[in-house]
Amino acid sequence: MRTTLLALCVVACGCSGPRIDSPTSPSAALQEPAQTQAKGGNALPFKGSFTRSTAAEPCPPPPAFTINGTAKGNATHLGAFTARSVDNVTGTSAVGTWDFTASNGDQLFSETEGTENAFEPPNISRVTLRARIVGGTGRFAGASGQLTIQFAEALDFATCSGEGQGTFEGQLNLNK
Repeated sequence: MRTTLLALCVVACGCSGPRIDSPTSPSAALQEPAQTQAKGGNALPFKGSFTRSTAAEPCPPPPAFTINGTAKGNATHLGAFTARSVDNVTGTSAVGTWDFTASNGDQLFSETEGTENAFEPPNISRVTLRARIVGGTGRFAGASGQLTIQFAEALDFATCSGEGQGTFEGQLNLNK
């Protein structure tokens, strides 16, 4: 009887942690649509997730072309955001920009470079970009830092477009 009671107590204590959707859980910040207040500091953790739509110009793309993208998601220090990207592609490498806009209009600007890591037939492209934060507006004025952006995108070769999802993670310096 004591062994059963002890086992029940151990299980109850082990299962009594914070709820997955509690404000203190690690994933709660990414689930909340509300914007978080970015405060001054160096090397603040910065991460988020997004969905993404793209279109290549011209269509069909030659060896060098431009991909214009839009994204929306949630991130630490941004809350709900939208983003625009422009990637100038040559072969499987790209350089470009990703500009994030928080729901209040504050913007965070970055310059990117990266490559397609893998292509999975018939149409999945996996990409990693390294981004350098180069400033912003509002609370992100003077911001710096770095990010790694990773996403997978299903390509539609007939329309030269894509749909996908991804994540980013890095550090944000608010220099305040």
